[in-house]
Amino acid sequence: MQENGVKEYSVMIKLSFILTAIGLVFCFWNVSDFSDQNLSLMVGIGFIVGAIQIAVIGIAVELFNGKTPRTFP
Repeated sequence: MQENGVKEYSVMIKLSFILTAIGLVFCFWNVSDFSDQNLSLMVGIGFIVGAIQIAVIGIAVELFNGKTPRTFP
């Protein structure tokens, strides 16, 4: 599960930050039309929700692994 100090769950955390940034870009792309018909807003919200789920799963895997606790920078 560990290779050269890089763990799978740390990759999941980094991926969730990247997806959150993509979601924010999509949300702010056309924020003036704030409705459910705005496709870029709905896709952006979907990216943000998916990123939160990926982050929660990554943190849960780390906690259940039970090796070393993560310190957030």
